[in-house]
Amino acid sequence: MPTKNIMRVLAAAGFIVLCMTLVLLSGAADHKEEPPAIGLVMLGSKDDPGWFKNSYIGMRDTCKSMGSMLYTAEFIDPNDDDMVMNAISDLHKKGAKAIFFNAHGYGRLVDRFRAEYPDTTFFILDTGNDGANVKSYALRLYQIRYLEGMAAGLKTKSGHIGYVSAARISDTINGINAFMLGVRRTNPSADVIVSFEELDIAKHPDLERSNEAAKNAAIDLIVKKGVDVLASNRENDIIIDVAREYGVYAVASYPDHEESDLIIAESNYDWNGIYSALIKEYERAFGRDSFYLYDMERGSMDFKMPSSQVTDKERAIVMQAAEELRNGFEPFSGEIKDTDGNIRCKKGEYISDRKLRQSIDWYVEGVKIYAP
Repeated sequence: MPTKNIMRVLAAAGFIVLCMTLVLLSGAADHKEEPPAIGLVMLGSKDDPGWFKNSYIGMRDTCKSMGSMLYTAEFIDPNDDDMVMNAISDLHKKGAKAIFFNAHGYGRLVDRFRAEYPDTTFFILDTGNDGANVKSYALRLYQIRYLEGMAAGLKTKSGHIGYVSAARISDTINGINAFMLGVRRTNPSADVIVSFEELDIAKHPDLERSNEAAKNAAIDLIVKKGVDVLASNRENDIIIDVAREYGVYAVASYPDHEESDLIIAESNYDWNGIYSALIKEYERAFGRDSFYLYDMERGSMDFKMPSSQVTDKERAIVMQAAEELRNGFEPFSGEIKDTDGNIRCKKGEYISDRKLRQSIDWYVEGVKIYAP
């Protein structure tokens, strides 16, 4: 065959191969799996300062970095079955393949939405309902409460520390207990006086009324019980406003508060990192964990003591404990007694995560419940 003919045949063959390659690549591009659309069900609004706003921003930034669409459902009352199921239906219709809940209470309906939406994966903050398309996640917030308690123990002069709490559930109770354990580490003779809000926002998602209830509880603790440090598991400025008005110290369980030198401690949460990790688990069809926990050790939480009224020595004491937590220290370990003197944890033992999150209904020695 003449050389020119051979060259023509080779060129034609090369052109055919090139065309086939382009077609295959085009087909691969057409079938490239898109990042999953994400739904976020919220008890409050994405504009509410603290937990709701910060978790929303974390999810928003996570979805943006992954190229995922984010759809939200705000002001969804976990005790209103129709409202919850309608919110899930709406998010599902918009294409959400993974739906997150950023407050407690929705887990009681888990059997319904697991069965009705088997093609959707749900991430809940309530434990005990994990399954094929449902996973629990949480932060070990009690680690932050432990550090807050240490700071409060160092700064109290009266020996009485106030704590305003929302619903009496395991996650809030273990936070109170961890706070008391922290107080005991720096001030063994101090007590923690706890006042539960008359209004539970999980049952009455009315932020204005809930704020008023928390404010009244905080004022009562100062005026009637003589506390000189205020703590809370709330995530807005109400408790800080009361502390400022009455000139007592306060701890802030979130970063974006109004500045005050009376705030002796504040915490921050890496919601972007948390949600990114969870969505990656979703894409891998989950690991083996029954539920996912994020903590100081994983870098999911941070703790600061910004006030100039905290001495270098006091700051060093608490930050040493923070470093211990990053290296695996467990606050709920060693001998722990409850308010009746019963031993709830023995020397050489620790309390499991599942028990802390599901079945804590007792308080550490030194906690006093105040019911005005």
